[in-house]
Amino acid sequence: MSRVLPDFPHWFDGFLPHRAEALDFLTQIPEVLDPTDGRLAHLFGLALTRAWMLVELAEHFDASVLPRAQALAASAQPQLVDGHFMSTHWLITYALRFQLACEGKRVDELR
Repeated sequence: MSRVLPDFPHWFDGFLPHRAEALDFLTQIPEVLDPTDGRLAHLFGLALTRAWMLVELAEHFDASVLPRAQALAASAQPQLVDGHFMSTHWLITYALRFQLACEGKRVDELR
């Protein structure tokens, strides 16, 4: 929405009016009790996706958003290479998007 909506800040204020509370919820690190469970493994992807999106929207949150996004991403990092196949074969996509967002780049700029 931030890329296509000219008045995104105004829209975002209406969409997420209580940002501090939302940020607390969005940055909770998911607990995955069994990383070999295909359904639970998606929580690693959720952490990486939230981290990526929070970096993309960082200017609309307070300064605590970036360290919290880093913590979310870090919680899933061990699964990228040392995890079970249920995670490793697809998580790298979201880890890459997070990393590119941190560098201020977009995937479509890499072509």
